[in-house]
Amino acid sequence: MLQSDTRVFENWENVLDGMFDRRATLPEQVFRRSLSFRFSDFQNFERGEFWALMSQIATLVDQGPLDIVTCALQPYAREYYQQYGLYGAFATRSSDSEHTYLDILRHGPPQNRADSIQAGAVALCWFTETTRWGIWADRDYELMVVGLPLGTDWNQLRITRPYLATAKEVASSLTFFPPKSMTAPQFIDSLAANYPT
Repeated sequence: MLQSDTRVFENWENVLDGMFDRRATLPEQVFRRSLSFRFSDFQNFERGEFWALMSQIATLVDQGPLDIVTCALQPYAREYYQQYGLYGAFATRSSDSEHTYLDILRHGPPQNRADSIQAGAVALCWFTETTRWGIWADRDYELMVVGLPLGTDWNQLRITRPYLATAKEVASSLTFFPPKSMTAPQFIDSLAANYPT
């Protein structure tokens, strides 16, 4: 269920602002921490495989079940609250099923189910209160950025889906849309410079 408690949301917001720069957009660095990065297709956030990926990350990095927060960045979660009395954010326990995550993601406020985070969010992020890892996704560029602690062995994530590419592999492996002010090679070069593996 979308969050209705202002104190809980404000706590999440403080964690979010310590992890991400909400004013930044790709290919700029959106993370405030030095991490190791991989990329995936934006649409993966609405698939069960994505929940499996986050659960594995939580186990690998945080070593135990904990709450994974999903938060709409554009429109920002507070805009949902102004309209519906619910924030565009929710927490799901990493030990929960993919169905729990997907159900909340797909169901908007009771007043307007069409305003679900899945349907309406242009940019989103995922994080835990440990701030050891995070994920940023942007529909405009059709990309998702996964950030894990430096030195993490990505091969320990026993997944084949969603596919995770380095910045240099994005051009050959993923569908993406660079901003109109950049060519595709300029966009990839900028990603590679801002998102080390």
